[in-house]
Amino acid sequence: MQMFEGIDKNLRFMVVEVGKQLDKSFQVMRQPSRSLARKIYSSDNYIDTLKSYVEKKTISGFRNTPEMNRQTADRFRALVTVANNLERIADFCVNIARQMDHMDSPDVLQHYDYVPYQKIIGDALAQIPEAISISDAALALKICRAEAKTDKLYAAHISQIKGDLRKGENTDDLVACLYIFHYLERMGDALQNIGEAVLYAVTGEKLKLREHKALHAALGQKDSDMWSRAYDVDFRYETRSGTKIGKVKDRGEDEAELEAIFKNGRRDKLARERENILRWQEEMPGLPPRILEYREGKGDAALLLEYLDGMTFNEMVLNADSARLRAAQECIASTLTTAWDRTLEREPVHGDFLGQLASRLGDVWRIHPQFRRFPIRVGKLNLQSFEELLLTATDASKDLLAPFRVLIHGDFNADNIIVSNHESRIHFIDLYRSRPMDYVQDVSVFLVSNFRMPVFDPDMRARIGDVMLDFYRFAKNYACEHDDDTFDARLALGLIRSFMSSTRFELDETFAKTMYLRSAYLLEAFITHIGRPWNTFAFNDEVLRF
Repeated sequence: MQMFEGIDKNLRFMVVEVGKQLDKSFQVMRQPSRSLARKIYSSDNYIDTLKSYVEKKTISGFRNTPEMNRQTADRFRALVTVANNLERIADFCVNIARQMDHMDSPDVLQHYDYVPYQKIIGDALAQIPEAISISDAALALKICRAEAKTDKLYAAHISQIKGDLRKGENTDDLVACLYIFHYLERMGDALQNIGEAVLYAVTGEKLKLREHKALHAALGQKDSDMWSRAYDVDFRYETRSGTKIGKVKDRGEDEAELEAIFKNGRRDKLARERENILRWQEEMPGLPPRILEYREGKGDAALLLEYLDGMTFNEMVLNADSARLRAAQECIASTLTTAWDRTLEREPVHGDFLGQLASRLGDVWRIHPQFRRFPIRVGKLNLQSFEELLLTATDASKDLLAPFRVLIHGDFNADNIIVSNHESRIHFIDLYRSRPMDYVQDVSVFLVSNFRMPVFDPDMRARIGDVMLDFYRFAKNYACEHDDDTFDARLALGLIRSFMSSTRFELDETFAKTMYLRSAYLLEAFITHIGRPWNTFAFNDEVLRF
């Protein structure tokens, strides 16, 4: 495309000019020269201009490309990222020249071996034009690896300079040296950003180098860039936990041999999810997805899971016909009954629902400071704050225990339940928080996850309300059959938690207020009942209606 040719040309010029700046910087480091430093300062303006050309041509490309497909848009975005990071490298060159200009004894720098930086950064810069031109993942990875190499050098230099600083000599110049090596290390960071941008243009997915490595390891590819040739990866799934989640499918001409879910994130979290999946497989074979591969890195891990064909229950509520929805509801009730019965232990357990809420209140106030009610006095009447009411309820609920515990999902949202397309069964996903616990936790989370669907059509809201009431009656019936006579009181606590904590994910103030008021209503109702037997607490199921 002609438009890309113009941008690529500017980027090539940028690479050449940044390479010149790098060489000049190392010349200044070897033999300080104010005239050479001035050349570095003046050349920086030309690089800034080239970056502006790239940005302008990219914006023009977005405006004037009649049929903008995803691949073209990804390439435009990647080119802007490359230009921005090339400019950053040039800025670091300027900063190095300034630090050299400030040094009283520039010879101090010669005590440290900085030559390897020049080769690492220079080689990576030289690979950028070809990597962009042919969209080569292997070259992109080589560019990315400059970051790890400069990090290693920087760590050694930090240790060396710290030791020299303890001697108390040339301290100002040693601090300047530390800054210089810091700027060289930052060049490695910028190169990794460039390499990841090229990977983005190649794969259509914004992957960090560690995520690319994790995916490569999970798929068992010998060549580090092979997965991008053999597989399509779609990171469509949103997560607030920092875990990268995507769907992986091979590019075979016939029926796909591999269709899986890839997860990459904190090692402790994914290790726990793996353990919980294996535990659920023992208790309820086929309920969780099968584990296809699990690999651990230094601080992260990669998990490759069976892709479960079907719809989330969230999607079922919004899109399925009445018969299919009813069948899904019955399947959930039947599956939970079996799971709870198999894992039931007659050991009392405290849900700590209000303790969980207390730990999230800070996030709620940040999003909705208007919900934070402070204590006030009106005449002789004292009105407590939400936190004070919460403390009162927390203290009163210390002895409110579930008579037994079961293995719960732990994050039983409607979108963590997959309803199979081909058979009458469901699957559980995202089992990181599974543990033996009060089943009311799953009940309350499921109810509120349905309530908070951002749908306001009266007929659809009525349908959601029916789903919630049906599930409440199922859970209440289970409680009655198992001599759980404080179910309603504990459910109120669970809903106080779930309604209130859910507001931190809802920016629509009116809808968030609807959930907040239900939480406050249930909190007041719970406090009003203090001093009477909890098995006489009457739960008003109208709170589940919108």
